[in-house]
Amino acid sequence: TVDFQNDRSKRAAANFKKAGVLDYIEQNTQGIDAFLKHDHRKYELIFMDAAKKDQGRWLQQLLSHHVRPGTIIIVDDVDTMGDRMEDLFLFVKSSKRLKTSRESIDDGLLIIKVIE
Repeated sequence: TVDFQNDRSKRAAANFKKAGVLDYIEQNTQGIDAFLKHDHRKYELIFMDAAKKDQGRWLQQLLSHHVRPGTIIIVDDVDTMGDRMEDLFLFVKSSKRLKTSRESIDDGLLIIKVIE
């Protein structure tokens, strides 16, 4: 997980421990911009639930350095906050590297699969 150090990240750590998965989760609290600048690993699954107006920019950075074919990216709140994600939707629509589906689960999910 990538977040800022705050009450939510502390609650998340407590919940990870309670669920018995703390040993499987790396909790990074430097913020997403710093994380993306310094981390160069490839990920199989990415769940985005952050500042909606910045998600298009972050998705482009993720696609440049952090994914491989088959990576799944899930974007939360696309039904209730989609008006704040115009950059993300425009980028996804124009990319030939991505296959998407939209699911009306909870506040809406955009499921993105990297295909090349």
